[in-house]
Amino acid sequence: MLAVVVYEDWNDEAPVISCRDDRYVSGRIPADRLADDIDGADMIVFVWPEYKSVGMYSSGSVATRCMTKVCVYDQNQNALFLSETVATNDPPKTVHDQMSHSGSFEPFAGIEWIVERLKEGEDQP
Repeated sequence: MLAVVVYEDWNDEAPVISCRDDRYVSGRIPADRLADDIDGADMIVFVWPEYKSVGMYSSGSVATRCMTKVCVYDQNQNALFLSETVATNDPPKTVHDQMSHSGSFEPFAGIEWIVERLKEGEDQP
């Protein structure tokens, strides 16, 4: 059983947790694979955006790349597996305002990564 935790922003204090809110997993991850609560999950998969400054616009505002990251925590073994970047999006090359801009966060790319790992597990003898 697994739980999915999606942090929608780098400082998100109220992440979307699959056992409380299925907006990211509904129709993508079979319900029988999802834990009813965090404590009942064998694995917790975290999805979050990570940002890196890649330059500045002529207005002086910052241009930031967004990387969508995924990491798995095995609660039974108390083991955290290395994070993996599943999507990278650069900010717009040109803008017509004085605001900072960043590439897009792709939480569904993280969910698709989970779905692919689940399919691989089903193919194992």
